Amino acid sequence: MTDCGLRSPKLWEKIRSLGWHPYMRQSINTTFRPENWTRMPARRPVSTPNGCFIGRGTAFRAASKRLWGAIIVI
Repeated sequence: MTDCGLRSPKLWEKIRSLGWHPYMRQSINTTFRPENWTRMPARRPVSTPNGCFIGRGTAFRAASKRLWGAIIVI
């Protein structure tokens, strides 16, 4: 698990090269593009205070850094 200050495509790829699945805590301002949706704040799909969202989509806005993966918002 990494903290939001360590988010980077290079770190993601290094973790993946070790055969691990990264679990990265992100800031409240993180955006994400869920599969078949438009980019939005990652917290938007959570409709209730105790709700959660689990889905797949694209992280990182810049095309050169874009990564496909899963997101869990709690």
